[in-house]
Amino acid sequence: MRSVPKPLLIALLAALAIAAFVFGRAWLPSFEWLAERQSALQSLVEAHPILAPLAYVLLYAALVMGSIPGGTVMSVTGGVLFGAVLGTACGVLSASLGSGLLFLLVGRLLNYWAARRAVRLLDRI
Repeated sequence: MRSVPKPLLIALLAALAIAAFVFGRAWLPSFEWLAERQSALQSLVEAHPILAPLAYVLLYAALVMGSIPGGTVMSVTGGVLFGAVLGTACGVLSASLGSGLLFLLVGRLLNYWAARRAVRLLDRI
């Protein structure tokens, strides 16, 4: 399996940071936003019972991976839209997926730097 090139990973992280800076807080999920759009979101979930949870998981994972605030709102949104059981399952899956992918991404980006630093520190000992 081929690994993703480091410049591409760095560009992805930079794009997430720039998007967060440019759009600011206006596009972050909020409880007011959820209350205003609850019926529309509920009808989307009813119209697309398979695609809606999948889209929710991917969106929530991207939010977690980008370290963007809004996890509480997204967790509540999952419960409101999908019910307690499926909402909890989707929320836990999303948070785990997002944090796991972020861990792998950062580990991939920083492994060479950390290895060089460790060798220098061990040489001093």
